[in-house]
Amino acid sequence: MREIGLIRHGAKFEGGKKRVPLEESGLTAEQQERWAEAVERLDIQNDPELSYDSVPQIEKLAARLNESLPERATVLFLSSDYPRTKLTADLLSSSLIGEVQKAGKDVGVGFVWEPKEEAAKPGSVSKLPQGTPEIMEAMKEVAERDYPDDESLKEYFISNDGSITHPKEDELVMKAVNEQISDKDSFIGKRVALLKEQVENLKAKFPSGDRPVYVYGIGHHGSLIALDVAYNGRDKYDSVDEIPKPLSLWKVNLEKI
Repeated sequence: MREIGLIRHGAKFEGGKKRVPLEESGLTAEQQERWAEAVERLDIQNDPELSYDSVPQIEKLAARLNESLPERATVLFLSSDYPRTKLTADLLSSSLIGEVQKAGKDVGVGFVWEPKEEAAKPGSVSKLPQGTPEIMEAMKEVAERDYPDDESLKEYFISNDGSITHPKEDELVMKAVNEQISDKDSFIGKRVALLKEQVENLKAKFPSGDRPVYVYGIGHHGSLIALDVAYNGRDKYDSVDEIPKPLSLWKVNLEKI
């Protein structure tokens, strides 16, 4: 196994905005068809928690992934169990298939699968892209302390299950993480330790061979930050610009660790 990457899901809607019908999305007819097919394939019954604008950005990411891949490889995707991550993964994998076919590369694309009993284990690779649920509570504490009069933030935390965004979201993430990043017993510290275990499990499942394997997990703020802390030596975020944006790709060359 050559490389593992974590990708933050595509952009969410900002609080207060409503989704227009797919026909009014501004997407091309082909993009609309791919969106509709993916939503049906994934059996997403409620809002898919992803903005239509994410589709062309996902296509651009697929093109960049294709350019970085060798002529012969296997690419495996996995995602956390949220509509926004599953839809991002589906659209990205299908876009990548189109790109490698156009390039004439011998690249297989698929998804990592584990039996239910294996996937339920804390260190399972299925949970690799998971975020840190505790981060929302830590963000709320920061908001109550630093922005006690911001009514839009109060509404954000009252109504939000993570499916919408807010202009101050990255700032809250940065402050919450920085306050806990050096503590091995914090939610970030525990997530880092678990991620390292999951990566080792992945390496064992997909050993290096003559056909390199690349694994990309579609996850959340917390999963990308854990990867950054675990393998890039991150001990602080100095700017909101350093917080992973939608469709950010952070990766690690496993042959060098």
